[in-house]
Amino acid sequence: MTSRREFLTTAAAGAGIGVPLLAGAAKPPAKTSANDKVQIALIGCGGMGQGDAHSSTATGLTKLVAACDCYDGRLTHMKEVYGPQIFTTRNYEEILARKDIDAIIIGTPDHWHSRISIAAMNAGKDVYCEKPMSHTVADGFAMVDAVQAGRRIFQAGSQRVSSILYAKAREIFASGRLGEVHSIDAQWNRNSPGGAWVYPIPPDACEQTIDWNTFLGPAPKRPFDPVRFFRWRCFSDYGEGLAGDLFVHLISGIQCITSTNTVAERAISTGGLFHFKDGRDFPDLLQTTYDYPNLRVTIRCNLMNDGGEFIGFYGNKGTMIIKDSTLSFKPQDTRPEPETYSTVGWPKTEREAYLAKWEADHPRTPPLDFKMDEDSETFAPPP
Repeated sequence: MTSRREFLTTAAAGAGIGVPLLAGAAKPPAKTSANDKVQIALIGCGGMGQGDAHSSTATGLTKLVAACDCYDGRLTHMKEVYGPQIFTTRNYEEILARKDIDAIIIGTPDHWHSRISIAAMNAGKDVYCEKPMSHTVADGFAMVDAVQAGRRIFQAGSQRVSSILYAKAREIFASGRLGEVHSIDAQWNRNSPGGAWVYPIPPDACEQTIDWNTFLGPAPKRPFDPVRFFRWRCFSDYGEGLAGDLFVHLISGIQCITSTNTVAERAISTGGLFHFKDGRDFPDLLQTTYDYPNLRVTIRCNLMNDGGEFIGFYGNKGTMIIKDSTLSFKPQDTRPEPETYSTVGWPKTEREAYLAKWEADHPRTPPLDFKMDEDSETFAPPP
C-alpha cells in the first residue's frame, strides 16, 4: 500500500519525465494510515481547475475538502458537484491556514500562480499549478526558490509530458530510428470563439457576485469589467495569450520527447491580430522559430483554422508525426542507389564505367545478412 505522502511524491515524479517541471525533494513519508486520502483544495475553479479536481478525485486517492474562487457562481457549482460539506471561500489564505489540507491545485489566472504557489509551499502544502508555471521569468525563479527552501513537491500542469502517447514518441526518438533530427515543426489551430477565449459571461456577473479587487491582485487597477474577468487569457495583465495557452503545450511536449532541458539560444517570431479585434492584447496568429544548438523548432498557432494539433519530427532515417491523439512513424528508404538523374547525359562509356564502379563499391548484401525493411507504425492511447 502507498502512504499519501508517497503517493504525492510518485505523482509528481511520474509526470516529470525529463521535462522542465519542478519536483522538490519530498520529506520522509508521514506515518499515517495507508488508507488515508490526500486531502486537496482547489484554488481557481474555472474550466481547467474543475478538470484537474475531477481527474484527481477520480483516482479514489484524494478527497476535495475546500475550494476558492472570486466568482460566487463557481463556488456554488463546487458544492453542487462535491457536496454541501466542502469549505468554500473567496480568500485563498483561509485555504492555506487549514491544517487538514495536504496539497493545493492552482487553476487561477496566470498572474496569481507564483504568489499562491509560494504562499502554499510556505504553509507546508504541496502544489499542482496549471501551466504556464509563471506569469514572468522572475516569478518562476521565485517559485523555484520556494520549492527548494521548503522542500515541497511542485508540479506544473502541462498534460503532454504526462501522456503515454508522448512517452511512446520519446521512446522512438531515443531509439535512434529517426536518425539525425535537426528540424521539428509544430502547430495548433483552432477556429471557434471558445478556442479564442471568447467565453460566455454568466447573466449574474456583477460586482456583488465577483470579487474584482482580489482578481486583480498584483495586476494594474481597473474598473470592474466582466470581460476581463472571464476572458482573462486575452489580456497581458493576467495571461500570455497563445504563448501561455498553446505554445507551452507544444514546446513542453517537444522538450519531453527530445530530452531537451534548456532554453533556445534565440527565437524569431512573427504574427498579428487579424480577426478577433475585440480589445485583446494578443495576436490570433503567432509563429516562432526557436534555435537550439543542434535543432530548429518552428511553432505556429492560428485561431482562424480548425486544423488541430500537429508535431512533426523530421530525421534522415525516419519521420514521426503526432496528429491530435495519434502517433505515426514512417522509416525513410536510406538504401544506397546509383545516381541516374545527373548521369543521363553522359556518354555511354562514361556512364557504364560509373555504374560498374558504383556496383563494386556497393556489393550486394549476402542473403543471410539481409534485413527486412522496417515497417511503419501507428500508436494511439486506449480510450
